Amino acid sequence: MDNICKSVKNKKVLYERCNKKTINNQDFCNYHLKHINKIIYDSNTLNPLDSLNDIDIISLEKIYFMEGTKKVLAREIKPEYLFTYKITVNNKEYQRTLNILTIKDLIESNILIEPFSNVPLTLDIINNAKKQISILKIPQKKISIIEKKKILINNLLSKFENLGYIVHTEWVNAINRFGFIKWYNEVIYLWKDFRNENLELALHIYPNLDLPIIIENSNYIINILTLFNELCTSNHMGTMIVFSGLVWSNENIKQHFPDIFH
Repeated sequence: MDNICKSVKNKKVLYERCNKKTINNQDFCNYHLKHINKIIYDSNTLNPLDSLNDIDIISLEKIYFMEGTKKVLAREIKPEYLFTYKITVNNKEYQRTLNILTIKDLIESNILIEPFSNVPLTLDIINNAKKQISILKIPQKKISIIEKKKILINNLLSKFENLGYIVHTEWVNAINRFGFIKWYNEVIYLWKDFRNENLELALHIYPNLDLPIIIENSNYIINILTLFNELCTSNHMGTMIVFSGLVWSNENIKQHFPDIFH
């Protein structure tokens, strides 16, 4: 392939190499030779078509579909907005693709958790995402309380689903302020019980023995949901405590999970 252009095929699709022949013993084809800011193709650039997921788990946008035996980009997300990364879970590496806007929202909401596997996003993934955001010149937007609450809830529900428990969004959206207080208090009670029996693991899940006292203010529900997301970050037991607290504190949801009480 020495006589093949060294440029990417398109600056918006960095994982594809230009397949045109070079010209006059140059490194580039006639088209890319004229470009001022040339982008050299890197074979290590991840191809979203090689990712395990064909849908963004948060935005629910399609990433690719099968056309016969061939994978084809769905184009619901602009190609340059596809963010592909690799993450290690239980010593096994997985490749995923999300809309860069999804990652951006997670970073800006300080939810630094990989939505598929419930493990922390690595510094490399975060830095690469920030680099792509910068290249695309995506402006930082102010996330409303409603949007932030939605992101936090969706992230929690994906963690519950990883444990095999499907909690519908509308069930949580129906919880009022008093219901969140009951949920928070139940988690505090379950945490103390768990911490007293499993001190070392408790410190692995959360850096302090006691969960913070959340003061009632305009951000009370957001602060509760943020804490719950932190508890779900590093260990399934933390997720189970948050989920059990929800079930024990909510009569409407409790009836859907009778096995929790055996």
